[in-house]
Amino acid sequence: MDVGAKSIGQCILECQSGYRLDRVANQCRPCGYNHFQPSRGQSSCLKCPDGTVALTQTATTRSECLTKCGPGQQRKESTPGLCESCPRGTFKAEGDEVCQSCPEALTTSSTGATDIKYCNLPNCEPGSYLDPKKRQCEFCPLGEYQDLKGTTSCKSCKSGFTTKTIGTKDNVECVSTNQCTNGEHNCHWLAQCFDLPDLEGQSNYGCKCHPGFIGNGFTCVVDRRNACVKEDSSDGDAKSLRVR
Repeated sequence: MDVGAKSIGQCILECQSGYRLDRVANQCRPCGYNHFQPSRGQSSCLKCPDGTVALTQTATTRSECLTKCGPGQQRKESTPGLCESCPRGTFKAEGDEVCQSCPEALTTSSTGATDIKYCNLPNCEPGSYLDPKKRQCEFCPLGEYQDLKGTTSCKSCKSGFTTKTIGTKDNVECVSTNQCTNGEHNCHWLAQCFDLPDLEGQSNYGCKCHPGFIGNGFTCVVDRRNACVKEDSSDGDAKSLRVR
């Protein structure tokens, strides 16, 4: 910085530590990942030693220059001195400072990708998952859902619940398989509901008209064939199953 200024026009910005002065634009610029600057009012930054890099672009001390993470790795947030693999769906090539995201519709087969060429699998939408063997997206099966994008598996509904269709995107779409117990059925008010084992992943229950009434369980009417019916005289003839 020059001394002995003779006019206000010779006054320049005094940049903070971690920044350098861009004299052409008369603006303070961050030192960048490979540099640091402990002093104020500087027009250049100091380079980190070979094989090291600063975690931020505004490092102020040499101690902030840590060993570089290699291709396919990034700095571990919880322990800055250590490296970890780039997450699935990202990559880090030689010379990159941080892991880069794959193009929108693509992902990687695993963590630690070292080049964009490994972004070669479809990035599956919610409600589906990537089948690594088929290298294609598959809908979540009945009883499962997936609310995230770019996964290799689906999440199971809690016990006693299933989904109405494949490709479910949220756990709020998991429905009870105990319709009778929960009152989630369409049996007639003159019929008894009974839960049945799920049928191919779908909720299943049955309806049976009370003694003295006939019908399919969803509709029941008085059995005119027997004007007087004892409760234990007949099991009725109206059983039906319903899958929904």
